[in-house]
Formats: sequence, C-alpha cells, structure tokens
Amino acid sequence: MFVAVLLLLIAGCDTSDDTTQPPRPVVRITSCDITERSISVLITVLDAESAAWQCREWDGIPPIASNILSFGTPISEGEDMLVEIDGLLPEREYVVAVAAVAADRETTTHIRLSTLAENKEDDDDGKEDDGKEDDGGSDDGKEDDDTGNEPIELLGVLFDGAQLITTSDVATTVIELTSSDAQCSLLIDFKRMPTATLLADTYSCAEGDVALLFSGAATSEDIVAAEGEVIVERDHDIYTLTIAFRGEELTLTGEYEGEIAGLNVEQPDDGGAEDDDDKEVGEDKDNDNDNEEDAPLLVSATATKIGRYWALTLASADKRTSLYVEVYGYNIDYDYLVPGTYRVKSYGYEFEEGDIDYYYSSLQMNGEKVQLASGTLDIKLDGEQYVIGVDITDAQSRTLETTYCGVIEVMPL
Repeated sequence: MFVAVLLLLIAGCDTSDDTTQPPRPVVRITSCDITERSISVLITVLDAESAAWQCREWDGIPPIASNILSFGTPISEGEDMLVEIDGLLPEREYVVAVAAVAADRETTTHIRLSTLAENKEDDDDGKEDDGKEDDGGSDDGKEDDDTGNEPIELLGVLFDGAQLITTSDVATTVIELTSSDAQCSLLIDFKRMPTATLLADTYSCAEGDVALLFSGAATSEDIVAAEGEVIVERDHDIYTLTIAFRGEELTLTGEYEGEIAGLNVEQPDDGGAEDDDDKEVGEDKDNDNDNEEDAPLLVSATATKIGRYWALTLASADKRTSLYVEVYGYNIDYDYLVPGTYRVKSYGYEFEEGDIDYYYSSLQMNGEKVQLASGTLDIKLDGEQYVIGVDITDAQSRTLETTYCGVIEVMPL
C-alpha cells in the first residue's frame, strides 16, 4: 500500500513539471502576392516574447535566428501582419524568414519566393507611345517613377570579407566590406583612423568622422550615405563592425565579424635575397663587414598617441625590417614619447606605464610578421633627437638588436 501511494506522488510531480514548461513559439508565413519587383507575405506569430522578420536574396543558406532577431524588423505577437517588400529585382529568388523566442525556446521559419520576369514588351510599347505623343512625356514619367519608389531596404546584410584599401602600396583609411550573399560592397572611409589601426568606437556620418559608399546589384549606381554610423568593437585582431546606412535610395543594416586584411600589420614588402635578409637580422656576425651588417639600420620612426599608449613604428629604409609596438608611455598626457625603459609584457590584457603590449605589437623580418615575446626599448631624448636602444625577441625567437637615432614623427589621430 505504501509503495502504491509513493508511485502516485511521483507521477503527480512529473505531471506538474510538464504543465509549467512554456510553449514553443508558433510562426507561420503565407505568400500573398508576387510581382516583378515586390513580394507580400502574411506573417503570424503566437506565444512569443519577441519576434522579427527579414528578407534577403537567397544564397542557399537560411538565415539564423540570432541575425533575424538582431537585424530584422520587429513583429507584434498574436497579430497577423501583412508585409510588403518592394524594390526587389526581377527573376530573383528571395528568402523571407521569421524568428521568434520565448524564454529559452526559439522557432525559425522561412519561405523562398521568386520575383516575376519583367514584361519588356509592355515597357517598350509604353515608351514608344509616349515618345510619339510628347517627347518630354517619357522623361517626366521616368522621373516620377524614380521619386515615387520606396527606398530599397537591405536588412541584416552579413559581410564576409574586409580589407584595408591600398593605393600604390600606400595604405589609406578606407576599408572595403564585401558580401557574396547580397552581391554588394561597402566602402567605409574612417576620417580619424590612424594608419593601419582602427579603434573601437562609434563613427558617425553626422559628426564627419566616417563616410559610406554602397555599390551592388540592388542599385543601378553607387550611393553615398546621407546619414549613418559604424560601431566598431575589437577583440585583438577580430573586429565586429555594425553598420547603419541611410540614403535617399537605400537603407541598409549590416554586420561584419573577423579580421580586416591590412590592419595591425606593416606594409608588405617584396622580400629580397635571403642572404641579405639574414644579414639584416644580425645572425651572421662572422661576415667581413660586421659593423655594417650585424643589425639593420632603422632610419624612420613614426608614432601616434592613442588613448593611454603610443603606436610606435621603427623601420629600415627598404621596409624589410620594421618594429611596431604599442607603448604605454610615462606621462601619457605629454605630446611626445617620454624617455625611459619600456619592457614587453607578455601576459594578460592590463597594461601600465612602461609596458609594451606584446599581443598587438609585432616584429617584421624577411616578409613575416610575428607578435612579440620579450625585450626592451631604452629611449633617450636630446632636444628633438631620440636614441632608442632596441633589444626585442618575437614569438619565433627571432631577435632584433639595434639602435635608432633621429626624430620621431608624431602622426595625428
């Protein structure tokens, strides 16, 4: 009898747990109307805390819930919503996706739809008739069509490539994002970006610190953003760029995450004879010209003050050897690099005065760039002339031991 009562109590507890589990959201998408340049669908969402929809050209990969909820258009729960998507291209396949979430339960649904072929015969007949009746009639009609159309919306574009644009081997402040999915590219000109360095910050068109230029299959010509912003986040060499682009003919939201080719590196070189490179590193000390070839002659020094550190670059004349260091300066409020001994700190992510950040700093020799492992910079100053004793070892145990004598050119941020 006791065993039977115990089993009944356990069964009752199990039933109670099942009833408290929240239901999974319900999402439905129904196709309503399709034309050459538009799609309309009916979206229904039930039992959801939040939901959003997204439309983009089909690339074989369905949108994921996190991107839809982050970059899509919000939907009210419990209501049928008629969505009309204009500004599409004829004879293209698009995907409309909806994601909904309740507690920790997600539901994602998508539908693939193709726009109709453009009726060229009707367009040709219309143009001929307008041309015969009034030479200016067809022109006026085209202008009315252009101004009457809704701006094209590209929501949640995921860019999959990024690079710093160079001209004749000289780096600019323009980064190009490309997307095979949306068949478009976006040029971002960071007006206040130091050479080959991009700071985590919010860059606004309204403030004049960034300019955006869009080109792609969705538009007939390049479009400059009238307003917009780029939010930059950085985790070592991995950048996250969140973009909002607004113009008369286009609105766009997009994101890129990954490395940006050309950032945080020295300018590439064409290399040279291996024997000459070995001499630059100072490994062949038995050479007859010991005094000239023991170590590379560093002839240029540039620095930019960025927050609490100086971005300092020392380079040889042929650029085959260069040292880039992020130096946490003494008296950082001064407008020059204060003399002292600076040491590479090869652990952690917190740095104090006198430290050199090993992770972002690098030594380039023989065409290969490697982050630092240890070493010091002994910096002295006489008037405007610096004497910098360099004793640096990188993560591949390559050593640069030399001295730089000259000025440091301070570059604006």
